[in-house]
Amino acid sequence: MYVVKYSIQGDKYSPETGYNSAFTIAEYGGPNSFPTLSNLKESFPFCGRFHFRLKTTVPTEEEFIWVDLREDNQTLPFKNGIIEVKVLPLSFEEDKDETKYDDIDFRWLPEDIKLIPLQETKLPTPDDDRGSALEKEVDGSKQGIEAFGSRTLEVTRNVSRFGKAIWGALTGPMLEMPSIPARDMLHVTAHLLETPFDERNKSHEALLYKFWTALNPENEYHRHGPGWKRLGFQNTDPMLDMKGSGILGINCLAHFATSQPMLVQDMIGRQSIGDPQFTYPFAIVAKNISLMLADIFHIKNREFIEAKHSFWPIFEEGPDTYLHMFVLSFQILDKEWADSRATRSQFAQVIRQTKLHIEGLLSHGSPNVSDIQQAALDANLIEHL
Repeated sequence: MYVVKYSIQGDKYSPETGYNSAFTIAEYGGPNSFPTLSNLKESFPFCGRFHFRLKTTVPTEEEFIWVDLREDNQTLPFKNGIIEVKVLPLSFEEDKDETKYDDIDFRWLPEDIKLIPLQETKLPTPDDDRGSALEKEVDGSKQGIEAFGSRTLEVTRNVSRFGKAIWGALTGPMLEMPSIPARDMLHVTAHLLETPFDERNKSHEALLYKFWTALNPENEYHRHGPGWKRLGFQNTDPMLDMKGSGILGINCLAHFATSQPMLVQDMIGRQSIGDPQFTYPFAIVAKNISLMLADIFHIKNREFIEAKHSFWPIFEEGPDTYLHMFVLSFQILDKEWADSRATRSQFAQVIRQTKLHIEGLLSHGSPNVSDIQQAALDANLIEHL
């Protein structure tokens, strides 16, 4: 993973000018390969058209220069995993002549905020004969002021919840590593993932007992038996379904069942009727969701210690943050499955879409889980809280 540090340049009257922040892009290719301008554009957190300049060290010297990036396949050399760029906004409108993003699903955004129309302010380009627009201020002429006023009015009228999140990011929290209280909670989660289920450990079996009694209180608890299949498991030994998730997966399920038993019973019931190809295996999906969140929050190998994100404050709320995010993720997946009429062969696409939804909700930088849950409800990602 690479960290991209960027600084927005351009019109001195534009509110985004001078903003400095960072984001990450995934590694592409092998260990000796470099990301490209195309990879940078795909991961850049703002919509629109931009010109990028790359900070490049001069060979055999300690100085550096800024190189204009023009070709999508142009590679981006980095130092210590960090790429530095300057960004000139050309337009904050969607470019209708280029990529249509047909392969990206923006359904988690409410319909009225998918596009944020802005009246474009004319800015000098890097080829302008007055010199690089990245290093000079534009002339504050009457036309420029009028364009800025019109643009600001248009933004004010059209910015909604997602738009506010984007513009709010201009003064919002920077990407940072988790605080000590957040790390403590994440260490607890990592311990659960790393701890294998032990039948001799009464606290481990207590998690199975909690799940069973929350959903099946009228029947006597059995560690093994066909009753588990009626509760959404594929095996008479429920822990075979949860293999690979330590005791984290069953801990998440026990919380879900005890906190929202009616919802869980409804979800299990809907997956036990009809054509099997249109249903999903409840417990196995639960395990996959717990592992999906472990990936998002860098739980494996405790990589969260040095990972920089804006969402870490939600873990300062206490030990149940991960459990609440599990419930929310499961609700999102369940609705995504129903809305898309998915089949079992499409499970990978559904959980990938669920992950995109969760990452999108987290990217807003909400300080608590309740705000994230409300955002999911407002975006019609879930039916109810």
